[in-house]
Amino acid sequence: MLRAIPCVASLHRGMSLRRYAKFVTDGCVTPPPIGSGLDSGKCPPKGTGWPRADGGLGDGWYRGSLNLDTYTISTATTGSCGLVELDDATHGSDPTLKQIAVGAARWIVGSMTADGRRS
Repeated sequence: MLRAIPCVASLHRGMSLRRYAKFVTDGCVTPPPIGSGLDSGKCPPKGTGWPRADGGLGDGWYRGSLNLDTYTISTATTGSCGLVELDDATHGSDPTLKQIAVGAARWIVGSMTADGRRS
C-alpha cells in the first residue's frame, strides 16, 4: 500500500513513514494543518498518540474536532497495514510498531460478528 508512492525516493519515504509513526504513537504538540491548511488546534495528548488500550486507533479529525475513539478505518489502514509496512521496512527495529499492529489486528478481528459485520 505505502509502496504506491513512486515519486518519493526510498530514503525520503522511510523518513516520512518514521515521522508519521512517531506522530501516531506519540501524539504532537503543534497540530499539523488540515483541510485548507488551517491549524486544527488539537492533538492527541503528547506522549499518548492515537493507539487505544483496546488495540484500536483513534479516528483523527472528524467534522472539525479531534476524535480519539477507536475507529475501524484508522485501525485497519494505519494500525494493521501502515505500521506493518514500516516495521517490515525497518526490519523490526522498533518493537512498538509490531505491538500496535498486532493490537490493531486483534481489535479488528475481535470486533467482527460471524457474518463479517462490525459488532
